[in-house]
Amino acid sequence: MEINWKTLHLAAKEVMTKAYAPYSNFKVGVAGLVSDGRIIVGCNSENASYGVGLCAECGLISSLTATGGGRLIAVVCVDVMVSIYHHVGVVANCYLNMVVMRCYL
Repeated sequence: MEINWKTLHLAAKEVMTKAYAPYSNFKVGVAGLVSDGRIIVGCNSENASYGVGLCAECGLISSLTATGGGRLIAVVCVDVMVSIYHHVGVVANCYLNMVVMRCYL
């Protein structure tokens, strides 16, 4: 399967705008390509109790599970700082979750 990185990047940027980040203003969006061709997305959702917030990657994994499962083939994760989009690294525990879901990063 060919990976269209531009499509994934655009999907991640679009969902990033829906992130809930009133405390840090650090919105994150992530898009993943599933082995059956679906593109799934997730965004972060903060909570006043810092440790209870959900990262974008967890939203992606939840979306994967809720839409029938499958294997992640590719993932793009982006954030916005001063209106400049750039790629961000994946948080360690989220990386482990994606490894379990067989995502090849």
